[in-house]
Amino acid sequence: MSDEQAIRELVAEWTRATLAADVDRILPLMTEDVEFYVAGQPIMRGRAAFEKGVRAVLSSHSVESHAEVQQVEVGGNLAYCTTQ
Repeated sequence: MSDEQAIRELVAEWTRATLAADVDRILPLMTEDVEFYVAGQPIMRGRAAFEKGVRAVLSSHSVESHAEVQQVEVGGNLAYCTTQ
């Protein structure tokens, strides 16, 4: 499997786990130093910050997630993707 395909599979698994509200299934899909950029919000830095935020949201809301991968870039040991 190519790096790009592995990233696309990761996004698909993330989407399934989010729909199931399974935070414990989502957390291993990211590194400890992950950063999330959400429009209008401060940067969410680190797995623990993500976990705190997502557990708060999922405690009172159901999230139906659809992620269309727009771009995947892989170079050496760094990769990123953008989704819509």
